Amino acid sequence: YRTGDIAEGGLRWGKCPSCGRTTPRVGPTLRRVSNVQDIHLTKIRGTLLDLNGLADTLSGHSAIEEWQLVIQKRDDDPFEVDEMILYAAPRKGAHPPHAEAQIQSAFEVKFNRIVWESVEKVSQRLGIEERLKEQRILDRRPKG
Repeated sequence: YRTGDIAEGGLRWGKCPSCGRTTPRVGPTLRRVSNVQDIHLTKIRGTLLDLNGLADTLSGHSAIEEWQLVIQKRDDDPFEVDEMILYAAPRKGAHPPHAEAQIQSAFEVKFNRIVWESVEKVSQRLGIEERLKEQRILDRRPKG
């Protein structure tokens, strides 16, 4: 735990289902304040999208080992529509076509493409080895 961590659900005062103790416990879902400040709400194709929720869902998906979301304008034209491309590495034993249907149904805004790649390739995209912080969501749309 670090200063500023957010425990969703706060403290739990009831009996622990695992050990039976009655001491206060921190909820199981933690968020880093630094992550919440970096990822925020954005409008994609006219729909307001919670990128924190999207990141949580993708990170917790049973079929996805690593992922990166790229948001860009179609054909890099600032007057075109927004595109969302998900680069994902499947977990061992996952069936990408089946996972793709699950992933698409989990969000109000659909991904334009889901590109399945190796864990190494997605890790390279994220910059895990080169950067201080991985680039999970990369917004390439022009600012302004």
